[in-house]
Amino acid sequence: MKTLVRHEFFEDGQHGWLKVSKSRLKQLGLLDKISSYSYMRKGYVFLEEDVDLSLYVSALLELDKVERETPEYLVFMRGFWDLTNRCYSEKRSKIRGYEHFKNLTESEVKEITEIRNRLLNLRHWGKTSIRQINNAPQSRLLFWKEHYKI
Repeated sequence: MKTLVRHEFFEDGQHGWLKVSKSRLKQLGLLDKISSYSYMRKGYVFLEEDVDLSLYVSALLELDKVERETPEYLVFMRGFWDLTNRCYSEKRSKIRGYEHFKNLTESEVKEITEIRNRLLNLRHWGKTSIRQINNAPQSRLLFWKEHYKI
C-alpha cells in the first residue's frame, strides 16, 4: 500500500484525533474539506475521528484504488492502524486547546507572519516569550496585534 505512512492517534476518553501534516492534506486535495471540528498546530492538523478522519482514509483508499468491502480493504485498514501509534490520556487532551482548523489563504498566512515578526521585533523578549509568540495560534496573534497596537 503506497499511501500508508506512520500516524499518531490521540484520544482522551471522549474523542480522538489523527495527526496529519498539512502538506499531506494539501497533496490529497482535502484542505478545503476539513471541518472546524479538527484542530491545527505547527503545520499539523489533528483530524477529528468522526468525519474528517474518515474523509482522509477515503482519500487514501481512492489513491490506492482500494474498494470497500473487499479483502484488499481489510488489508489496507489493518495496515493503516498497525502503523498508527495510539496515545491515550485519562485527562482532557491538550489538543482541545489548539486552534480550530481553518484553511488559511496566502494573504492570511502573510498577515500572520508579519504580525509574528512585528511582535518579535517589538522588544527584547525572553526565551519563553519568544517560544509563545512563535507557537501562538492566529487568534492569539490577532489579539496581541490589537493589544500592542502594531
